[in-house]
Amino acid sequence: SERTFAILTSMCDGRRESPNPLEELLHAAERLRSSPRPTDGAAIAEKLIALRHAQDLMDLEFATLADALAESGHWESDGSNSPQDYIRHHMRMASGPAEAAVTVGAHLAELPESVAAVEQGRIGYGHLVHLARTASAVEHASGGERSFDEHLLLQLAEAHSVGRFYFDCYHARHADDP
Repeated sequence: SERTFAILTSMCDGRRESPNPLEELLHAAERLRSSPRPTDGAAIAEKLIALRHAQDLMDLEFATLADALAESGHWESDGSNSPQDYIRHHMRMASGPAEAAVTVGAHLAELPESVAAVEQGRIGYGHLVHLARTASAVEHASGGERSFDEHLLLQLAEAHSVGRFYFDCYHARHADDP
């Protein structure tokens, strides 16, 4: 193809075309899908943990872009009722994950420690979803007057499963606004 020829030509004459990270990611995913799968339980578990962390990082990037889409207004000019609706239809997603992405994206600036914890693999993206939803609930209940303190909940997120952490966040919301 012309693109392949351009890449090979630029490599031969000493120039390198700037890589497209998304294109590289798609090719890496294709290679991963076609690679041999481990048969040893420990190796399978190790690969699953690494794959889950990669998915958490991708979900974090997706949330960042979902927020940018929400801010852009493109979803409205496309005829969608909300950014979540646009994502649900165009990305072929269920409403829960679409809503979670927009909520997480909208609260990233308020959750810098938690974002770092996801990036470092100390918590999963599922924990971050609960943190963002709790931040949103606290903000909404106070009419935007109270800011959300993530530190205590982040400690609980690091100690508890995502399922258990849901209840931690539920209790934190209730304590904030009985």
